[in-house]
Amino acid sequence: MPAPVREISDAEGRARLAVRHGLGPGCAFSSIASATAGMTAWHATELPSVHLAIHARTRGLSVEDVDAALNQDRSLVKQLSMRRTLFAVDRALLPAVIAGPGQRVAGPERRRLAKELVAAGLVEDGEKWLAAAESEVLELLDA
Repeated sequence: MPAPVREISDAEGRARLAVRHGLGPGCAFSSIASATAGMTAWHATELPSVHLAIHARTRGLSVEDVDAALNQDRSLVKQLSMRRTLFAVDRALLPAVIAGPGQRVAGPERRRLAKELVAAGLVEDGEKWLAAAESEVLELLDA
């Protein structure tokens, strides 16, 4: 006979979630890396959201610490995902994130950018311009 299922009240569920998310009393994460591992990804569409979420879950970090993770050592990488939502994830997780919804977003975003280039009067053929720009960037990276 299977063991009985224990019901969890809303209050207990919320308390467990607060602990798991580093928001409960005495449950703060010790670093940006541990907070990111605990949360998997940070919503990053609004500029301050990564900072606010990390600072809510850690102690003793500065704005510069989060900026460094995003911009200098790149331990956190921003990735465009479904519905043009931006997330910040641990760099090691990036291949899985790109393989998921990121690839579905790439084609429509490229077509949108090509149309916007034409609509803004910057080029006559947006796709041709993007292909040339892509080739030039790849050449520079190979140099």
